[in-house]
Amino acid sequence: MRRSIRPPRACVLWYNGRVHNAEPHTLAEVSRRSRAGWVALALRGGVGKLITLGALVLLSRTLAPADFGVFAILQFPLGLLSLVADAGLHAALVQRTAVSEADEAAGFTLRLLLAVALGALTVLAAGALGALYQLNAPAVWALRLLALGPIINALGTVPGMRLTRQLRFDRLAWAELGSLVAGQGVAVLLALAGAGLFSLAGGALASTVAGTLLVNVLAPWRPQLRLPRDAARALLVFGLPYQAQGLAHLAKDRVIPALGGLLLSGGQVGGQVGLLVWAQDLAHWPRLPADYVARVGFPAFARLQADPAGLAGAVNEAIGLVVLVSGGLSAAALALAPALVAPVFGAEWAGAGLPLQIFLLQTPLDALAAVLLPLVYALGLAGRGLRLSLAWAALTWALCWAAVAVWPHLPSTIANAPLAAIPTASGLGTLAAVLVLLRQLPNTIRLDPWRSLLRPVLIAAAAGVALRVLIEVIL
Repeated sequence: MRRSIRPPRACVLWYNGRVHNAEPHTLAEVSRRSRAGWVALALRGGVGKLITLGALVLLSRTLAPADFGVFAILQFPLGLLSLVADAGLHAALVQRTAVSEADEAAGFTLRLLLAVALGALTVLAAGALGALYQLNAPAVWALRLLALGPIINALGTVPGMRLTRQLRFDRLAWAELGSLVAGQGVAVLLALAGAGLFSLAGGALASTVAGTLLVNVLAPWRPQLRLPRDAARALLVFGLPYQAQGLAHLAKDRVIPALGGLLLSGGQVGGQVGLLVWAQDLAHWPRLPADYVARVGFPAFARLQADPAGLAGAVNEAIGLVVLVSGGLSAAALALAPALVAPVFGAEWAGAGLPLQIFLLQTPLDALAAVLLPLVYALGLAGRGLRLSLAWAALTWALCWAAVAVWPHLPSTIANAPLAAIPTASGLGTLAAVLVLLRQLPNTIRLDPWRSLLRPVLIAAAAGVALRVLIEVIL
């Protein structure tokens, strides 16, 4: 007798092919699941970062900065491919008050078709991109291999959306942890085997495969390849403006490989780019609690649209938590970075120390923006959010381009640190963006400046200063 496979309780339940989602609607249920989801993601993130740190030490001691730089250059077109292929469909499905089978079918079919078409285009255009950035033949083939990732990822669209709408971030956390272990494990094994750049490419692809498999196990679904016109149109009306802001943020966040890969030198292709991207990615770690709050916050804020008081309380709580935790972690990292970069990761990474510290100063601002921008979209203000994101990206590119051009003409004490140009310009752009976002909050949301901003900043700064003094005493 054939045994049927059912997902865990409180997950998606199947009855004759119809889906019944256990979505929260009351303030109490949204708050409970939001806190539980953030804790699950934070725990997963903590374990994951310990694993990633161990892998990063091994990879940094095995691979050259140029390998990281070339991989970062490849990730820029691949990021564009992934975002365009998604077309904001995942966010559109999450933001809707109710989702039908037609919506799910339309979202999955559109995403799969876009991923296949854009993946083929990437394979064909890989040679031209390699010529633009002076990449060698192995790097071009690595780009073609990585173009499979968005196609595989499309198979997890509906399961991931269902778990997000239900605020079941505990299950998503398990899937992401498995994905991380698979990706880092494959990358380290390939690096130790001498695969060079392909160790990073292989790890990225293994992570995508594992994550897609796991999310389908945790939320089984029945794929439907059909494209209802009304459902597709409704999803794209919200999804395209939403995803356009994702493209803007990709352009902002990847300004180093995209612009720096063309303007910076440093010996072989990717040398200085590798140092800067390595520093930027490491400085991103203290922002992870904010990313988790943003992931939980977007569906939670969307569920609370009709409850202004509840929404205001949730926003104040989210901002206070993010500023305290991300600010504290950034302060601790600033205290530790000067003493640990070269001894832990290797002498060839010593040049990344100064840009790492500049990026860490920017991290709390990034964390605050990571919470404020999803709030704009959760309220259905996709057009406003898109304009803000486009302006932020344009400002960052303009400042970075100007900084690279002007930096060599500054006084010698500053010009001797050319790798500080882009991090400094990026930080100025982020400061301007946060100030604008704070002014864009609806009138119904009143921030408590002391509880949400000033007190967490003072606590984080004090903790960082105390840790730095302790290090100086010990050393």
